Amino acid sequence: MINKTRIYRLIGLVGIAMIVAACGGGSTEPTAEPMAIPTEIDDLRFATTEIPAGLPGNPLQMVIQPVQSELYVEPEVTQEPGVGEVLLPASSTQPELDLEEAILEYSNVTVDIVPVAKPVDALQALCGATDTVSAVWVDGVSFSAALAQNCGEPIYIVQRRIDGSFESGEGGLVLVSRQQNNPSLAGLNNGIFCRLGVDDFYSWLLPLMIFRANNINPSNFEAIVDYDSTEEMVDAVLSGECTGAGLSVFVYEEIVGDDTEAFAEQVSVAFNTPPIPYAVLMYPVEIQLGIRVALNEGLQELVEDDDANALLQLFLGQDRLRLVDRDDFAEYEAFLQTVGLDFAILGN
Repeated sequence: MINKTRIYRLIGLVGIAMIVAACGGGSTEPTAEPMAIPTEIDDLRFATTEIPAGLPGNPLQMVIQPVQSELYVEPEVTQEPGVGEVLLPASSTQPELDLEEAILEYSNVTVDIVPVAKPVDALQALCGATDTVSAVWVDGVSFSAALAQNCGEPIYIVQRRIDGSFESGEGGLVLVSRQQNNPSLAGLNNGIFCRLGVDDFYSWLLPLMIFRANNINPSNFEAIVDYDSTEEMVDAVLSGECTGAGLSVFVYEEIVGDDTEAFAEQVSVAFNTPPIPYAVLMYPVEIQLGIRVALNEGLQELVEDDDANALLQLFLGQDRLRLVDRDDFAEYEAFLQTVGLDFAILGN
């Protein structure tokens, strides 16, 4: 006779054995698997963390074209990556070192001031392909080129005190002698246009933009004559020696003074431009948020200190800095649209 109790025990033991086997129990030898050897990329012992630009060990490059060029001698080709020509100090005192210390004091951001010779060098530092991160002060035209290339965000705009009010930029104008039958831009054709030099912004580069916007071809001028000073150039227009000339609005108003009616009888203001920004600080996207905030706050505190502000004035000529409002550039951008230049190509 079969003992049912023994059968039930046997079945139970078999079931338990199957469960244990399925769970990896018993004396079964474990299967050996190859151990993954970490590579240099996977192993955190070999990982490197790049120091953000603006911290000790990796200064944030701040590129500026100084307004006081007498501080520097002839430009030389720089070894700084991503910049064209830099300026050598005229004496052993380097004003950029003092400014770097002031910025560090007020913002805790480590910067390397790089003074450049031309606006295009500043634009190259902002928009060129480089591993060096640069905060860049650009002039009005370079600002437009940077926006067209989408390579920077405007942060601060320079303001200067003019006749008791703060101005963010300065407009330009073209004068035409009333000794011409047609004292307008069209009257410049076959006339003599006077300027301060081929590189001067208000007497030549800005008038070229005005001419383009108004279909005036400088090749139709009888001659283009260079003068040594603005006063001599304006006198030549008053006398009829020059048919026309370009200069900044504020400089013209200073020359005219109280003689508005006398000047109006001799010359015509044929064209006025909206204010051209003095200088705009632009950040590339590579600057980390914490560095941006610290530098923004530090620069604002710096210009409120008379001594520190004087250091920055050597480079920017500012009386104060103001955070950018995009409406600041509405009139200027509308003028540029009439010029019809592709500023993205211009920047390159």
